[in-house]
Amino acid sequence: MQAVTWARTNHIKTVGLLLLPAAILIAVTWALIGRFFYTLDDAYIHLQLAEMIGQQGHFGLHLSSVASPSSSLLWTLWLTIWSWLPVGFDYIPLLTNLCILALLGMDLKTWLDHRLCDQRNTIWLLVAIFISLNVYWLSLSGMEQLTQAWLATRVMIAVSQQQWQTSSLFVAIYALALIRYESLALCLPVLLLAASKGESKKALATLLIIVLTLGVYSLFLHEGLGLGWLPASVQIKSVFAELDERSWQQLWAALLENIQFVMQQEYNRYLLWLVLGWFAAGRQALGRQLMAIATVVYVAHALFGRVNSGRYEVYVLACCWVALLHSSFPLVERYLSTYARRIIFLLLVIVLNLGNFYSGPSAPWAAKNIHDQQGQLAELVQHYLKQPVAVNDVGLISRHNELPVLDLVGLGSKGVYELRKTMGPGSAWVSTLLTQHDIHYAMIYEHWFPDWPRHLIKVATFEIPGPLFTPAGRRVSLFADSTSSAKVLLKAIASYQADHPAQSSWFTVTKAD
Repeated sequence: MQAVTWARTNHIKTVGLLLLPAAILIAVTWALIGRFFYTLDDAYIHLQLAEMIGQQGHFGLHLSSVASPSSSLLWTLWLTIWSWLPVGFDYIPLLTNLCILALLGMDLKTWLDHRLCDQRNTIWLLVAIFISLNVYWLSLSGMEQLTQAWLATRVMIAVSQQQWQTSSLFVAIYALALIRYESLALCLPVLLLAASKGESKKALATLLIIVLTLGVYSLFLHEGLGLGWLPASVQIKSVFAELDERSWQQLWAALLENIQFVMQQEYNRYLLWLVLGWFAAGRQALGRQLMAIATVVYVAHALFGRVNSGRYEVYVLACCWVALLHSSFPLVERYLSTYARRIIFLLLVIVLNLGNFYSGPSAPWAAKNIHDQQGQLAELVQHYLKQPVAVNDVGLISRHNELPVLDLVGLGSKGVYELRKTMGPGSAWVSTLLTQHDIHYAMIYEHWFPDWPRHLIKVATFEIPGPLFTPAGRRVSLFADSTSSAKVLLKAIASYQADHPAQSSWFTVTKAD
């Protein structure tokens, strides 16, 4: 009993220490901004969608249009459950991610303690894995990728421990499939392996439930809402996004282009995990099976996935870590025998994951970017302009905004992606959308729209100061479709500047009244 109590206390202390950096980052964010902001504008898309579903029974960001901007069915459902809260709903993603961070730390610590003789090495490995998985930035992102990484870790640990008869493995696989579509690259090979281990009924049942759930969701989107078969974010961000029925011969070119882009990022360094893992596995059957799963996941993501901000690929790295460590615990323990070697090991992990290591401490400034750019433009639109607008970042501008917001990227507005794809290059699709939706104002990154309509009047630019972390650009251009509309926008900007003197200089008027 004493040993169990000590183990639990040790777990709590370890997890508390691992959560401390997240608490510090939250405190710094609050000090910088005066309140908490997420590091991504996308988090506010999820919040707005969940609130519209839960409170209005409407699947979209605004009552005027249906949309499927979230690529995570499970994350949307989870947030919708809490959307009834009168206060504090916007903090649910943060609280959820902090709980997931604690669960990830506990699961990894339990597994590592079981396999390592020297418990001090557990802490060093936990720190290395946390740095590599970018967990602190993800915990402040308001997004679902940390949950995906945790579920992937649970599944791989269960395979490592051959827990084929436990229901928790299959529940984790089901949840993993629903948290993000690309997780199927891990779910399918694990289910196949489970079937080969004598659990074919559970594996088949889990697969059928996954197919049924995702199938019903697709039917709801397509037949019930008149949208695509997949969520807009999956379609638009897919490697197939620019392909149509007449251009399937370009598929291989698109795949090769995606591989080239992905492998130019830090993703190529994760090949080292695979090479070392296969070397360590040797002739161990289970070790080779784990490495085969990790390799399938790695290759599938290189073919079809995205790499951005150390978040889309984090589940791949989680798989690689567990697969590598499973077969290399004796080697790791022998190497980490001195303090100097532990330092060298940690420095090596930092060098191989420099981007993720840097993004963690930068999270408060990334959040400040969102506050300064999307947050201030939302303030301008909702409290001064008070008109429908077209934008390329739809999160904060849509949040608590009763007026329609046209998403020119297509995530939050029905038909945008399809029209852009149908009409092809040029600016005609933009003009058509503005006319269809009776919108007279637009706020965009000009480099995203090289064929922007020339008849629209560029009224002003809005440029945030300081280091740039998460926005796609420092400068946002504000347009109006007529002289009278330009006057209204200029008046709104002047009123905003009068009430926000600290941000007044961020505007540069290009069209005088």
